[in-house]
Amino acid sequence: MKKIMTLVLVILTASPVVFGAKDKSTLKEKVEKSKEVKIFFNVRDIFDQQEENRLQSSDMNAKSAIRSIMPTSFYTEEIKNGVVNTLNTNMKVSAFKVGDASTLVKSTKKKFQYVDFSKMPDGIVAIVDLSGDYTRTFASGRNYTHRMEIKANLFFFEVKGGVAKKIKLNAGMGAFLGRATSPSVESDKMEELPFMEANFKPEAILEEFKKTMVSNSEDFANRMLKKHNKQIAKRQ
Repeated sequence: MKKIMTLVLVILTASPVVFGAKDKSTLKEKVEKSKEVKIFFNVRDIFDQQEENRLQSSDMNAKSAIRSIMPTSFYTEEIKNGVVNTLNTNMKVSAFKVGDASTLVKSTKKKFQYVDFSKMPDGIVAIVDLSGDYTRTFASGRNYTHRMEIKANLFFFEVKGGVAKKIKLNAGMGAFLGRATSPSVESDKMEELPFMEANFKPEAILEEFKKTMVSNSEDFANRMLKKHNKQIAKRQ
């Protein structure tokens, strides 16, 4: 019996690949192996995220009434193709393609960026989570500060058998792409939706958003290529 246990222990310690060795592939390698990586823009509303989180602590289906539709100008074909072309060029790959967002099945799970991956084919999938945030916070004295932010974060998932696993980037927060914030406006009370829509026009921060989409996409792709080259050098 002792000999059998010793033999099992030897097999376990000598076979890291069979028994769950950590995948040390770079993102570039994963993308190349996948051959085609679709980038889907998952478009969400501009809403009071802090209020909605509070409401959902007691009712998961609750929604903030401080909510506006995201303008289509923030996810045009030009913007989508710009992200795809930048990632392909700067990461020196050709796998990235624009995904058809109408085929996305929505989910309530924040962990998966509100996307249901159960019907997706195996491989790497990229999600650009586009959302806006109305913030209404107590400032000082009797005043409240109001502002609007629109942001786009890039996430990568490995899908196998309908199960998705997030590829951790930036401690799970994804790669920051577009980001634009309006100047704040103060009031003597916490304002409602008409005030927010009257004072915060998304088009006023569109150019800032588009510029950061370009610069941050380039920065991300360059960092991923540099990380890949460094990892390859270590293996040699």
